[in-house]
Amino acid sequence: DVAEAKQVDEARYQLSRGKEFYSIAGLVNIFGHMTKEAQLYFANDAKCRDLIKHEVILVDSLSIRILAKYYIKWIKPPYKIEVTKDLKEGLQILSNFTNEA
Repeated sequence: DVAEAKQVDEARYQLSRGKEFYSIAGLVNIFGHMTKEAQLYFANDAKCRDLIKHEVILVDSLSIRILAKYYIKWIKPPYKIEVTKDLKEGLQILSNFTNEA
């Protein structure tokens, strides 16, 4: 799972061209879990760790919402994360945040 996390991180880094960005992570229609090692990688070692200004995680199930909340509370990534089930709400959250910045 860490290998997949590294692939995702590298893709995000390439898309951002190494510049700060806002992120929406869509964890919808998925089954399974993310290992603690992968979570720690994203929070501590990912190339994009210090580039993400704010992230919204989209969820569509209780189990993924619980996993996302656990990640925020216990793994503690260095950027603000909010969880929602609605894409429009997620876009509004980021829009409000970028207008404040």
